[in-house]
Amino acid sequence: MIGEENPAALVAAAVRNRAIGVREELASGDLAGLLHAARTGRRPALARPDLVAVLAQVMALQDVLPSDRADALALFEMLGARRVPARQRNVYAQLARSPRIAVDRQVRHEIATDLANPFREPGRPLRPWLRRFGAGLPGPALRLAGSAHLPPFDRLCTDDPTPVERPELITVVVTAHRPGEGLLTAVRSILRQSWRNLEVLVVDDASPPEFDAVLARAVALDPRVRLLRQPVNGGTYVARNAGLDAAAGDFVTFQDSDDWSHPRRLELQVTPLLDDPGLVASTSDGRRVTEDLTLTRLGRRGGKLNPSALLIRKAAVLRRAGYFDVVRKGGDSEYIDRITAAFGERAVRHLPVHLALIRLSTGSLSRAEILPYWLHPARAAYRSAYLTWHARIAAGAPAFRPRDGADRPFPAPAHLLRSASDRETTAAYDVVVAADWRFAGESQRSGLAEIEALLGRGLRVAILHLEDWRRPVVRRLPVHPAVQRLVNAGRLGAVTLPDRVDCGLLLIRQAEVVRHPPAGGTGLRPRTVMILVDEMPRGALRPCGAAAERMFRVPALWCPQSPAVRAALSDLPLTAFDLPTVALPVPARRAPISRNAVIGAEVNDPRELAALEGLTGFDVRIRAADGLRLPRQPAGRLVYRAAEVDPLEFYGQLDFALRTGPSERAALDAAVTGCITVPPGSVDVLRRYQAEPRLVAERRRQDRRRIRQDHHPDPFVDRVAAIARNAE
Repeated sequence: MIGEENPAALVAAAVRNRAIGVREELASGDLAGLLHAARTGRRPALARPDLVAVLAQVMALQDVLPSDRADALALFEMLGARRVPARQRNVYAQLARSPRIAVDRQVRHEIATDLANPFREPGRPLRPWLRRFGAGLPGPALRLAGSAHLPPFDRLCTDDPTPVERPELITVVVTAHRPGEGLLTAVRSILRQSWRNLEVLVVDDASPPEFDAVLARAVALDPRVRLLRQPVNGGTYVARNAGLDAAAGDFVTFQDSDDWSHPRRLELQVTPLLDDPGLVASTSDGRRVTEDLTLTRLGRRGGKLNPSALLIRKAAVLRRAGYFDVVRKGGDSEYIDRITAAFGERAVRHLPVHLALIRLSTGSLSRAEILPYWLHPARAAYRSAYLTWHARIAAGAPAFRPRDGADRPFPAPAHLLRSASDRETTAAYDVVVAADWRFAGESQRSGLAEIEALLGRGLRVAILHLEDWRRPVVRRLPVHPAVQRLVNAGRLGAVTLPDRVDCGLLLIRQAEVVRHPPAGGTGLRPRTVMILVDEMPRGALRPCGAAAERMFRVPALWCPQSPAVRAALSDLPLTAFDLPTVALPVPARRAPISRNAVIGAEVNDPRELAALEGLTGFDVRIRAADGLRLPRQPAGRLVYRAAEVDPLEFYGQLDFALRTGPSERAALDAAVTGCITVPPGSVDVLRRYQAEPRLVAERRRQDRRRIRQDHHPDPFVDRVAAIARNAE
């Protein structure tokens, strides 16, 4: 498997999942030997130097072991710059702090700027470095002022910008909890804005009395600063909601209590809204820097969206979209996306300009949970849930959320709801079903049918989303809407590996999702682990079972879903029983097959199109996997994307279905709708069915009988319920 994938996708998946087991495969099974050679300065002959470069990049970005970055640099040095592929050179240059390596212009600029930083490299001149540091920011130019004992970040300022006098008032809500000197930096940066008609509303989130002094200093900076104190600590977004109600401005924007805004941020962000009444919000970018103003961030380059800089037209946004969701983390991104869903993309203007410096400091709300490619699993689950809700909003559903956060239309993970002082609770389920839930492939569809059967019997069921290592992708994808809708409706739970969860049975629907466990432990504690296998294995599965046992600390049993699969798994510890998947009955009324019969197939790989050759005289239709690139199809052939048509709806259109894949799911979905499945190359069989209606009727009776006997939900549910509940 390793070596055939898109390197960028492999790196992204390995870092996103913190899968340190990938390292051994990238090192061709001898990671210890390769690292020893790199650490001792040797240069052994390498069959795949490109994979060693990928290994170095993965180790550097995962950064889960104390020696990871040093080892990554040693591997790059062992290769030498000429043998490091372009995709890995940026990370190599950042680790080596070398602008001489041929890399992206922005990366080279950041490295060179940091090498010129007098606060990192004593003796370097200040002014040339400041010019480099401020490149890309609007004027006026940056300078440093204030006491030399303060961190450089807190000394940032500019000359006074050209003032903008307008009647529209902008309220800047600055939330704070246990603030330090950074609050004064944040407030000063707002008071020095070119937009003069503003108020600064500092919302203190129930800080202890010892922080009264710094709050008082912030209020004393200017008569335009007001202080609003929260009676109890509720988190940033509860505080921001209080600020929204207290704001007197026509427009409202936000500022984190330890960040710095460029003096023209308000002017540049509000101007588009003044020029275009159809705009309701604007956003801008920000640079993330340390207190000593270091720019380089491993695996990153330049700036990115600064969610805290959202500026809204207050009345319009509050009327339709309402308030921030009252989670502890991640609420600003949800709010921006909700406003966009409610008003449309054209109503929100993004300015791709760096208008803020975002302080990277320990203890900040989000910095430790958002890294290159990696997002805390709870944040990923939250985003997946709200995106499905936002799709409903874009289709016309209400977007309004009340200030108190009541009746959230999707679940928020417990990790995002509790404060640091709250005690973590343990969730309990009868069954947790693990799979790669980003897609609605045949294995996932079988899983959904099984879940529906379990829910129908009253079992407590949750999903666990893990990524299938057979199909790594660069972008983080949400859980498929068909699955997420069940979660959002409250019918189905959703857990992540760090969550504290007790369950009777963990059903692993795809063995490959546990091949490379993440670094660190898991809070999921199943009493029984069972790996379902629904198709003939295409690779070694034993390592997946061993990985599952390391992750969950209980033996893993393999459960075939057919006798043929059982015969292919003879070298694994198997259950004493097969557990065929279920087919849920659906109403199916079928007319006789016409002369112009409709035939189709699900296509997950372009090579499967060969099954459709020679089908002249038929109405041919395809349901292609989302994201699959197909060659140009013959005229008259109807092609659906999977997102456009449900599988049962697709098979309901067909008279015949061609079986193109190894899984039985497609044949079951076809059979329950009365569609007849045939193997490729069966044109003569198709003609016989067309000519003899009694054969069609008999085949449909046989299919219905087989589904009742072999795939009825009751045997599956009886067995799973007994295992889950007796495991106690």
